[in-house]
Amino acid sequence: MDHHDPLMVGMFWGGLLVASVPILLTLGVGIYVLRRYLESREAGHPGPRVAEGDTGSQDRGGRE
Repeated sequence: MDHHDPLMVGMFWGGLLVASVPILLTLGVGIYVLRRYLESREAGHPGPRVAEGDTGSQDRGGRE
């Protein structure tokens, strides 16, 4: 079998296609989320709600 065998060529392009699907899907979702975020900021919507008195700290160790 040489490198022009249809099976080998098909496996190469099929593998390339299958490998690129998660990358393209991730990029698409990322671009969609970024667009929605930017549109909401332009429309003047506030960011996520924060509970009163919450400093936003993720520290759960009990130290103040």
